[in-house]
Amino acid sequence: MLKSVGMLAVGLASSGLLAGCGLTIPDMQVASSTSHPEEVDENLLVNQIKCEITRGVFNSLVQYKRPSDGNNTFIGNDVSWLLDWGVKVTLTLTVDEKGGIAPGASLTRPFANGTSTFGSSTVTTPQSFALGLGVQGNAEATRKETVAFTYGLADLLAAKRAAEAKAGLDPATLATTAIPPCNHQGDFVIVSGLKLDDFIQNKVFLAWTPGTLNPSAIGNASPFSSFTDDATFIVSYGGEVTPTWKYVTFTATTNSSGQFLSATRTKTQDILLTLGPLTTQASFTGSIDGDMLTVTSLSSGNVIKHQVITGQGVPANATITDFIAGSGGNGVYKISPALPPGQKINNVSMTIGIELSADAQAVHNAGLTAQQIANAIRGQ
Repeated sequence: MLKSVGMLAVGLASSGLLAGCGLTIPDMQVASSTSHPEEVDENLLVNQIKCEITRGVFNSLVQYKRPSDGNNTFIGNDVSWLLDWGVKVTLTLTVDEKGGIAPGASLTRPFANGTSTFGSSTVTTPQSFALGLGVQGNAEATRKETVAFTYGLADLLAAKRAAEAKAGLDPATLATTAIPPCNHQGDFVIVSGLKLDDFIQNKVFLAWTPGTLNPSAIGNASPFSSFTDDATFIVSYGGEVTPTWKYVTFTATTNSSGQFLSATRTKTQDILLTLGPLTTQASFTGSIDGDMLTVTSLSSGNVIKHQVITGQGVPANATITDFIAGSGGNGVYKISPALPPGQKINNVSMTIGIELSADAQAVHNAGLTAQQIANAIRGQ
């Protein structure tokens, strides 16, 4: 009996070591990955995003030309408004680890068989006492990282041209040659082929085709207020161990859950891409309580989903995530991230729009105008 209990103790101790999932803050890197450290993979991912945005904008300007740009007989709308726009990228990486242990034991005390006599027949019945015991423990740990950054679309193309010039490439040829697919590699689930470039080109095609969207958007005006792409990748894996020790009077296994030891790891990668004009979309007075924004006095523009909110006391990179009791004007809207519990801001002047950082804005202001870049790409 002591020997069997000792073996059970060893098994439980070993299982406890294996069930570490959920007991400590998890690493962001996939456990089986050995190619690159986490920071290298994140760098590859950000450059993949940057490459695909640049490719989508550049190829749109090359493909969707007006008749004056060359051999194009279809009278499409001007799409050079793209270069007065910016893009806000929000990258969210989440790792969730869970571990569980659910041991069980059964003690059996056999007794002498009982006998019963029925007429000339005797029936023997086994007799015993059994006691079942079971416990269960679970642990879960989640780590979430969110980064947000912005680019001016004109700046991305200007950087492309500068890199090509530094490499001694012919700008006249490259100006009308579509950028090939981006092929960065890494250990991320999101490694390549995010289709961000396809997303941009598809939306630009809608704007280029006359009559499809807002017919009042003439000249180089955009028919869009903004457009957003959200891609999520989820990978989950795990395992379980279910040993059994069985002796004459003692059995050790699992409880009713059926799993002695279990562990799972889930990694989620989310990319939220929002393109919009590099100008304020709305100005208003509002209040924030938790994750609820109440717009009380809209002075200009319209409240738009996924746009960045700025104002005194507003959480960094806060965006509109949902319409609760409003449709672009005064009303109630959900935001993320929320204010810390117990904090509120009341009657504060706020704006909504994609805004570049001070450094990025300086680069944008000092660079070529949108039309100059568009003309250079189109060989004019």
